[in-house]
Parts: sequence; C-alpha cells; structure tokens
Amino acid sequence: MILRSTTNLARELNQQGYRTKRIISKTGKEYGAQLFTKANLCRTLINPVYKGFVAHKDAVYEGEHEGILEPEFFDEVQRVFEKCPHIRGRESASKDQALLKNLIRCQVCDVAMTPTYTKKKDKRYRYYACSNHLRGKSCTSHHKTIASNEVERFVVQQVRELLKCPEITAKTLKSLEGQISTDEAFAMLQQIDVIWDSLFPIEQYRIICLLIKAVLVREDGIDVRIHTDGLQSLLLHAGMEAWL
Repeated sequence: MILRSTTNLARELNQQGYRTKRIISKTGKEYGAQLFTKANLCRTLINPVYKGFVAHKDAVYEGEHEGILEPEFFDEVQRVFEKCPHIRGRESASKDQALLKNLIRCQVCDVAMTPTYTKKKDKRYRYYACSNHLRGKSCTSHHKTIASNEVERFVVQQVRELLKCPEITAKTLKSLEGQISTDEAFAMLQQIDVIWDSLFPIEQYRIICLLIKAVLVREDGIDVRIHTDGLQSLLLHAGMEAWL
C-alpha cells in the first residue's frame, strides 16, 4: 500500500511503534528515538544512502554499502515527490533557501550581496550579486557576482572544520563547564557533521547563522567571520533532536 502522504505515513509508523535512530553517548545519554514527523521522514525518503548510493557535492554515486531500500521502491518514492512536491513539506518550501542570505557581503562596496539566479536551457543557476551592482550603481569589485554553489560549499567546509576542531571544542567546553559533558558535546558535533547533507536547507541555514557572523567577498578571496560564542550557542540551545 502506498499512502502518498508523509503525514499519514509518519502517523502509521508511530502507531506501529517505530522510532527514529537511537544514539547513546559515552555518558549514557540518549539522543534520537523520537516519533517520526513529516520533516524527518522526508529526510529519510530522499536520502540516496538508503538506496546504496552516496551524495557528494551536486552528484550521486554508487556506494560500497548495501542499500536497505530496493532501488525500484526508492525511485518510485522520488517520482511521487516530483509529481506532488507539496508533500515534502518544509523541504519544498525551503528548496530555494539561500544558505548565506543576510550573511554574505561585497567587501569592496560594504553592502549585502543578494541571492539571484539566471536560467539557461531550463536549467537554473544561482548567484549572489553585489546589491549595488543589481541596482545599477557602481561596483569596482572583480566579484560583482559569485556562484552560490562555490561560495556555499566553501563556507560549509569551514563550518565542518570548526565543528571537528578539538582546540575550539575544548575552549568552548571550558566556558560551559558543568552545563554539558565533554562526551555529550563531541557526540553532538560528530552527529551534526555526519547528517549535514540530509538536513533541509532551512535547518542548515539555522546552523550557519549560529556559527557564522559574516562572509566577506574580497578581491583576494572569501573571508569567513566566525561568531565567538556560536559553538556555545549551538551546543546549549540547538539540541540534537532538531536534526535527528
């Protein structure tokens, strides 16, 4: 039986006693094992990992692991999503979420860069453009526009390195002494890194805003400014259940 409704499917799974993945830290604290929701169910159903594939950047490759879903079943689910995109809930509402919106700036003009796009042969290409340039004003930067995928990929890599940096984590934990254990903190950070590609854009944006203060497009490259208390805020207030 194909329900063709993530809301109904989540309800059915919950009634049958199924829960999300259960993770136990070294301290014995449990994460996950939550009720299914429309959001976390969609993340699972569109993740090629369960078909036996892996996603890297904008491409999907055959993995070395065995999938837990039959390829024909997985492909049928994707066709349902394509025909009825509204059933993907928050994911479809945020598919055009600009990851660096309100964060990225043209340093030459000292103004925000605006998410924009062009279409060529029915293919959509996303960019960030200097707001002065878009308004027809003078912008002397060599990077009046920059490909979204390029700069977003760079910033995400910086975020992942930040999350895995033991020195920064240790410094943060020292300031949070007594509020969260070391094992719990490392478990949370490791899990966020692992599931990043399966997060909805709006969830990725939430993490980026907690950790990144500004992204400056300079003549000689990209300057990523980190929130000094961003990791602290992530550990204390974000909560793993938001992404599991």
